[in-house]
Amino acid sequence: MIITIGIDPGKTGAVAVVGNGRELLSLEKTPLIGSNYNVNLMSNLVGPWGAPPSGDWSDALCDALLAAEAEDCDTRHAQYVESIYELVARRGVETKRCCQLAIVERQAAFKVEGPTAILTTGRGWGIWLGLLTANRVPYEEVSSAAWQRPMGVYGLGKGKDGKKDDKKKKAAHVAVASRLFPGLNLLPSHHGKADALLMAVYAYRRIGAGA
Repeated sequence: MIITIGIDPGKTGAVAVVGNGRELLSLEKTPLIGSNYNVNLMSNLVGPWGAPPSGDWSDALCDALLAAEAEDCDTRHAQYVESIYELVARRGVETKRCCQLAIVERQAAFKVEGPTAILTTGRGWGIWLGLLTANRVPYEEVSSAAWQRPMGVYGLGKGKDGKKDDKKKKAAHVAVASRLFPGLNLLPSHHGKADALLMAVYAYRRIGAGA
């Protein structure tokens, strides 16, 4: 299984973990304590998907096993991969599922925002990047347009006058994410979760395209 993560780093954002671009493994809002970021809980959301520490042979099998599973392998190859899992399980070692790519939306300051808002946005963004690095999760920062265009949501949600309508834009993102994950009951207020899901799927497609 190819595991990818999408992170909308704002306080109203979220983090989504997806397998093979379609299987939801985890979806949580950005954890807060009051109005502050809950760094411990944020770490708990990405930590389990990090790469193994060097020298840990059991976790080092992770990449090889995931690569084998991702290939179109014949029956003998599949049985061989399964036998490795069984061997590790018999030795009481838990194999770990590792994220292959996390996408974090790059944040930008706007003239209409005050200094406090700019600092708050930058703080959350920096915390997520630090946690991904500390937990050995490979990531890329991309602009909103970079992931929205290939996911088919760029420019959606304009008003009758053709100008941007933030409320309609968020609703459009929720609608697209709901089509990709029909089992979820996403509400218009879940735009942060919708964006995180779309970024996780974008990450999977990036890997598949070899970009």
